[in-house]
Amino acid sequence: MLIWAFSTDKVTLYVGNPHVEFTVQQAGLDASPLLARLKGFHDSIGYYVMSPVLSSLSARDFKPIAQYVDHKEYYPNLLDENTNHARLEDVYEYGQRTQEILRCGIIYSVAHQVELPGLQSLAFRKLKCLQPYPPMEFLSVIGLIFRDGITEVEGLRRFVVQHLAEHFDELMTKETQRMLEFIKEHAGLARDMFRELGELPSPTLDIAPKADKEVEEEGKFGEQADEDGASFHVYEEA
Repeated sequence: MLIWAFSTDKVTLYVGNPHVEFTVQQAGLDASPLLARLKGFHDSIGYYVMSPVLSSLSARDFKPIAQYVDHKEYYPNLLDENTNHARLEDVYEYGQRTQEILRCGIIYSVAHQVELPGLQSLAFRKLKCLQPYPPMEFLSVIGLIFRDGITEVEGLRRFVVQHLAEHFDELMTKETQRMLEFIKEHAGLARDMFRELGELPSPTLDIAPKADKEVEEEGKFGEQADEDGASFHVYEEA
């Protein structure tokens, strides 16, 4: 009778460079088509996953991935979801909350890289219960979540657009430069935000179809385009 020197229901994942080993339940890999495809076997170590994708990640960023594969959750746990008391376990202070806001964006991005849509959804649900958001942290997390090519889970875009519109004045006042950068880098979101506002933004910005607007003031323009292909200008006063 053959007796293996390792557990056949476990998988070792080699993360980072140099590698850090994470051992997870083999059954949990089904949540990630990528990890399931990459799974290999060797007589000396058993089941394993080794890939440039995992090597490019840090052990710190991968830890919640491993937790999710095993438990469909990562720390801090989401408590009392879908109630007025929804919160993250052991997150009480302002500094903890701002850290977790940014961490939700990082986890969402890493989950996309390893094809874990369930974890992306969980990170979004945790992000929602961390309100109110400091302006800088909210704009930073948008930058992480809406990078080119990253999939959007259901309800995410609508939630972000509504928050941007509801807090437009605060964001423009406290994080003017970051908001201008956001408008240039995320033209589609910006267009949706202005539609949600139902009116043109403040005089410091000018967003309008190219054919309908001529510029007479001195300033600096950047051409943008939304998802529908409609181009528009963003104007910054000199």
